Formats: sequence, C-alpha cells, structure tokens
Amino acid sequence: MLFGLKNKMSKYLYIVVETKVRELDSKILLSLEALKYDFNIIIGSKRLLHKINLIQDDGFFFYKDSVKDMQPIFEKLKSKNFKIIVHDEEGFVQWNWKDYAKRRIVFNTIKHVDLFFCWGKSQQKAINSVLQGNNLNTKIVGSPRIDILSEEIRDYNKVKNIYDKKVILINTKFGDVNFGGSGKNWIEKYKESNKLSDEEINNFDNMISYKNKLLSHYISLVNFLSLNLPNEIIILRPHPSENIEFWKSKFKNHNNIIIRKDESIGFWLHQSKLLIHSGCTTAIEGFLMDIPTIAFKPIETKNFEIKLPDDISLKCYSESQLLLETKKIINGDFSFKEFKKTGDEILKNEIYIDENEFSFEKIARGIHKLEYIYSNSIFHSKIGLKLKLKTLSLLLKLKQLFNFKNKKVEPKDIVVKEEVIEVINKFNFNSFSIDVTQLATNVVLINKKHEL
Repeated sequence: MLFGLKNKMSKYLYIVVETKVRELDSKILLSLEALKYDFNIIIGSKRLLHKINLIQDDGFFFYKDSVKDMQPIFEKLKSKNFKIIVHDEEGFVQWNWKDYAKRRIVFNTIKHVDLFFCWGKSQQKAINSVLQGNNLNTKIVGSPRIDILSEEIRDYNKVKNIYDKKVILINTKFGDVNFGGSGKNWIEKYKESNKLSDEEINNFDNMISYKNKLLSHYISLVNFLSLNLPNEIIILRPHPSENIEFWKSKFKNHNNIIIRKDESIGFWLHQSKLLIHSGCTTAIEGFLMDIPTIAFKPIETKNFEIKLPDDISLKCYSESQLLLETKKIINGDFSFKEFKKTGDEILKNEIYIDENEFSFEKIARGIHKLEYIYSNSIFHSKIGLKLKLKTLSLLLKLKQLFNFKNKKVEPKDIVVKEEVIEVINKFNFNSFSIDVTQLATNVVLINKKHEL
C-alpha cells in the first residue's frame, strides 16, 4: 500500500467536461458507475486534461469527439499507453450525416480511437459509411444525457419551483451570430482549417444570413408573448455559446422575461409547462420528459436547421399561431399522447434506448472490458497526481501570462469539488463510500474511499 492507497488506485479514467450545464450531471452518473469497476475518475476541463500525457504514463481517456484538432493530442496519449474512448456529444442530431462525417470523423484522429460509442443507428451508419476497411470498434449505447431524463432518474434534478408557477421556456441557438466566447466561432474556425469549395462557402454565408433573420424574428416573438401573456413567466435560456448580455439588453424593460444561462436543461424542464425552440436539441430532451415542445418556424428552410428536433415538435409558422397553441397547452387543451407516439417513432433510429439497461451502464462496462496493462507507479497515487497537476496548472498559467495561445476557461465551466458532491448526493448514490478531492483548479478526483 502506498500513501494509504491500494494498488488498484493505478486504474484512472479521465473524463473531459466541455460545457458544464450540458454534460456535467450525466458524466458524474457515468463516473459513479465506473467506480464499481474500481476506476478512479479524474473529471475536469480540456485545458488541463488535454495535457495529461505530460504527467501521466497511462490511463483511459474519455472524450466528446474525434475532430481534426484532437489528432496530435490523441497521438501523444497513445504513445503513453492510453486507451482512447469517444462518445460524441453531437452525435445524435445532424442536418446532414455526410457533413457530420466530414467534420467530425474523416480525419487521422479516428485511427487512434479504441472504442467509439454511438447514440443510435444513424450515427453508426454514417461512421461506417466513411470508414470502410477501418477497424474502428463502434457500439450503439444511447447516451447518459438521455438516461438522466428517464422516468427512473429524472427526479434527481427536481426542486421546488423557483418561481410561483411553471414557466414558458424559450431555448435559443444563435452562437453563430451572437457569439459570446473568446476568439472565433466554430464556422470561422471551420473555414480556416478546411479547404472549402465556393459552393460550401456560399452555403455558410447563406446560413449566417438566415440566422440573423431568425434572430430578429425571435426578438419580435419574445416581445409579442410578453405583451400577450402578461401573467406568464418567460425564461429565455441562450445557448452556452451565446452572449447573454445581448438578450438582457433587449428585454431589460420587461418584468415577465427572465434571462438565465445557469443550470442544466433538465433543471429548467422541471420548471416548465412548455418549450419553444427552432432546431434545438433541447427539444428532444423536453420531449423525453413529456414536456410539450413548439418549433417556431417563421422562415421556411430545409438547409440550415436540424430536422429532428422540429419533427418531434408542434410546428408554428407565425407569432399568432404560436400564441394560440401556447394558450392551448397552458389551458390543458393539448393532447400529448398522440404527439408522443409519433415522436417516439421518429426518434428510434437516432437515439437508442434500452428498456433493460442504461447507457451509462453499457459505457462503463465497455471501457472496463478494454484490454489494458495497469501501472503501479508511485505517481499514480492521489498525492503524486495532485502535485503534478498543480505543477502543470502553474505552467499553463505562465504560458498564458506570456501571451502564448491558451484559451481561458470561463468561470461558468469550472468544475469544483462542492458542485460534484452536490450532484452525487442528488443521485442518492450509496453503494459505497466515495472520496471527492480537488486536485487542481477545474480538476476533481472521484474515487472509492479507502481505509488507511
């Protein structure tokens, strides 16, 4: 025994969290399951975990995609005896699966992946169609993000209504034209890193034009609903990539419009009587939680919105039609049963749901079964890893200080011990005692509690 820890402490699973409100809860649920296989979970930001190969010689690296930018990182991890597992956070809804494969699959990155978990048949088919002859190991498992919306689990996120009534939730998706991050948005980066034809460039430009027009329609819609439903509370929840101050400035004089970017979508769906969106994946999450969803489509397009979320929603093409349907839902005049039946049929190829086993259980077991030789290095102890992570964190801060390229982590996406413990307690997980340790800023260790 070393530093009071047993040798099996050498079995580490590294889980990167990119967008906390989107994925932290589901990745903690996966972590709790992985503990049953004696994994020790390091969960945190890309900034540190992308550099984990500098301080660790082996482990399991669980990541959200296999895009081109990850190629050098995956190469370095493989040279240090890491197993690489991918479960694409954007692998369940696409406006074009061929385009998806081009952006996120057809790169040398994928050859380093040991196991690729798929949301459903459509994603697996798209991957296999472009990797003919490649031995990529793919498994259809669904997603832990869907698990936490299931009837058995969803109430973990249910709290007393924070307002005096259920709200109207409006989820926007305008990061392309209302970008709130540092640097460039994904379209600008994609244009720079890929050789695009004139037709492809023209399509991107047309999409930006469409998004700007749709944004204007949304500003008008929210004003319209606020004036016509003065006794309702409207929560406008911008996409994590958006600039929230833009929306606050637009509706600062409306008492019944509240702009919120905090908390997970599950939290807000528990607070809501209906959801309004345009091509947003949160419609799927709302649908799975039996929340009526409305797709606002003031501009007809087949090219620039993801089809699936709209197809499982009630489509409204004008403000007046949307107001009418909203009133029906509020007054209990909307029948969800037939609506649900149609939506379930549409979803079945996109998101796999096993009635007998959750996705997080399949993923944890799949990672556990990967053949692997474990290290017994002294630096795999909690104390050794903590010292090395702190050193790495300091080096990255110095790098940023001297103006090297290094993206700053937004405060809203910092993973802290207290928040991890709060989510674990919400899941009411009591199979065994757990230790949670803050190893460095934005990196947390979750492991079984061991006796000294």
